Amino acid sequence: MSANLSTECSREPSASKDLPVGLRATICILIICIIFVSVLGNSIVCFIVHQKPPMRSAINLLLANMAMCHIVLSLVSLPLVFTTVISGRWMYGDLICKGTAFLHALLVCESIFVLVTISADRYLITVRRLDKLTPRRAKRLIIGSWIGSFFLVMPPCFGVAEYTFHPGWPQCTLGHYSSTGDIIYVVFFFFVLFYGPALLITPAYFAILRNVRVQMRRVTPQPEQITAIADGRLGLRLHKYCPTRVHVGVNLKARSFKTILILFITYLVCWLPYSFVMIAWIVEQKLDENAIAGSVILLLSYFNCAANPVIYCWRIRKFRDACSEIIPNSMKAITSIPKRAQRRVNPASLYVSQTSN
Repeated sequence: MSANLSTECSREPSASKDLPVGLRATICILIICIIFVSVLGNSIVCFIVHQKPPMRSAINLLLANMAMCHIVLSLVSLPLVFTTVISGRWMYGDLICKGTAFLHALLVCESIFVLVTISADRYLITVRRLDKLTPRRAKRLIIGSWIGSFFLVMPPCFGVAEYTFHPGWPQCTLGHYSSTGDIIYVVFFFFVLFYGPALLITPAYFAILRNVRVQMRRVTPQPEQITAIADGRLGLRLHKYCPTRVHVGVNLKARSFKTILILFITYLVCWLPYSFVMIAWIVEQKLDENAIAGSVILLLSYFNCAANPVIYCWRIRKFRDACSEIIPNSMKAITSIPKRAQRRVNPASLYVSQTSN
């Protein structure tokens, strides 16, 4: 019965035919841009971690694992979304529909588990002073998260809810909530995937922020006093003002915290609308009434795949340095700063201008 329902749904025309031509063209252009940036940026992340042993820290291994998930999402799911938006219907049959929906759910689960692991590690290091995450443990966590993600997304393959295509939604997803068990599973799925991590990570980030602020307040400038003695008499008392002595560890913790916080906020902005729509669909069964909203919300969720490598390049200096080593010389010539424009003074020095009377 469920197979017949799924086949009928896959044959129905999608409400994406109701999309205005201009909006449809804009969505297709954005999909191409997301695929290009995501595949290129995340491939560079994986390449850097694979080729450079100093970059194989526990956090970088986790980031490379998440980058690999985003590459697969961009190469497998987004092209199908592209063709569905253009044609206005699902053209690939029920088997590919279920397979791509399963893969999409699996990769999204793995990505959020990685982000939760990184956030927990930042909390333990910054607040609890516990540095427990080693590269070996990171590899074990990656294997465990893949196994956990696999079991979390498997029930629809055995009749609990169902992976199917819905008119108005340009890709296959969970659907056909015909029993209380189906509804319980879907609510549990989205709680584990979105709301649970948000409820756990948000207090942890507030605790990290409070801890970093306390440590930064302890760092205050201390001027050094130097007394000059000439001819056995006290001379002029001089004050040598030293630059603020900021503890390097505090700065690194603060910057690392901000980077992970930006990644987490980006994830919430991109994926929470998707989860809200799915929960609302369970209650009202009205996913197919607004094709424009469905297409935009789904596209926003995929934007997360392209945003992460941009954040790495913006926030992580080692990543920028590694990228500069693999960029062709022609690109280096475009992006390099002329030597004459580089600053020649020492920012940590205090220069005093003296005038003779």
